[in-house]
Amino acid sequence: MKRLQKFILILTCLCAPLAAQAQTTGTISGRVLDAVLALIDNTDDPVTQRDLHRLIARAGMFFNFPPELALKHLLAADEFGGLEGTLGADQLVQIGELAIDQRQPELSAHYYERLREEYPVTLLWACFDEKYNRCRAFAFASHR
Repeated sequence: MKRLQKFILILTCLCAPLAAQAQTTGTISGRVLDAVLALIDNTDDPVTQRDLHRLIARAGMFFNFPPELALKHLLAADEFGGLEGTLGADQLVQIGELAIDQRQPELSAHYYERLREEYPVTLLWACFDEKYNRCRAFAFASHR
């Protein structure tokens, strides 16, 4: 089994207790989360580190953890870069949407601007333009 596949298996196994605890107590255990995060520190491969951040974010969204967990790890994954095509565009949209959920309109607008710059041709721009304009309007109104 490849190293990344092992990490994915371990991450999946460790997320089940997190989900159970979050549903029962409404909190996430630092101990279990630290064990998952230690996987990132135990590899020196930047692609694996990026992908583990993405997996933690996806697990957080799947298990309905607070959105700040997913946002934090998608932002960390974005720092590594290297995603292209649909995966890269998807990550930019996810960060933009999570930033809206966390009432961070400037961050959301930044990621939608990046989406427009890095992926200039898409049939969905009408939808994205509407979201972008709402983010900018909200950001402007909140600074008045």
